[in-house]
Amino acid sequence: MNVGRVGSLGRRLSAWLALQSLVWLSVVCAVVYAVTRAHVELRQGESLTQKQVLVRHLLAEPTAAGDPAALTHKLDDFFVGQQDLALSLRRPDGSVFYQRATAVANPEDVREVRFDAATLATAPDTLAATLTLDTKDDRLLLRRLALTLLAAALGGAALVSAGSFVLVRMGLRPVRRLVDQTRRLSADTLHQRLDAAGQAEELEPLIAQFNALLGRLSQAYEHLEGFNADVAHELCTPLATLI
Repeated sequence: MNVGRVGSLGRRLSAWLALQSLVWLSVVCAVVYAVTRAHVELRQGESLTQKQVLVRHLLAEPTAAGDPAALTHKLDDFFVGQQDLALSLRRPDGSVFYQRATAVANPEDVREVRFDAATLATAPDTLAATLTLDTKDDRLLLRRLALTLLAAALGGAALVSAGSFVLVRMGLRPVRRLVDQTRRLSADTLHQRLDAAGQAEELEPLIAQFNALLGRLSQAYEHLEGFNADVAHELCTPLATLI
């Protein structure tokens, strides 16, 4: 039966260790990224909820009752220094009561919440409010984190691969010493045996079986030499007579 060549055992072990390390590092990095992303999204939701409560409180304050201009001024003051927030207030007929927009170019960088808000300035009508949060910075942060984790996984796998290659070669050193011992054997040195001292536990049964084989070969060789000597002795007299 023709069996394909297996190849180097050391390279195979190194490749499997490298693959295993890459898989586990990728899993760990994926978990870290998922947890970080969930935390960022949770923080965004909490921030929107807090801002929604504050906007409701501002709209419900009686200080600007019946004065839309004063309410608009209060909202403008509220959004000072909060460039990532936008607010849109619309009357029931769809007209804009208040509008503060952010320069968001990518729709994926927007997270918004919609709610109805009551204010004394437009009583008894309620306003349809849309509070928008610009998540561009968080998206860039997650992107850099993903690239960093990817580089860490690949770099870690490369380091583990190099280390595992060295360790596998060190681990197979007893096998190479065993090969050197068997290379020195010949028909004249069948009485010698492989030295099992300092060998790995896994190699001891192989060494024992090989030494037993050498013993059987040595006995067979001795029997063959004895047979040849007997034949040569028995042929001496007939040959001498014929000569």
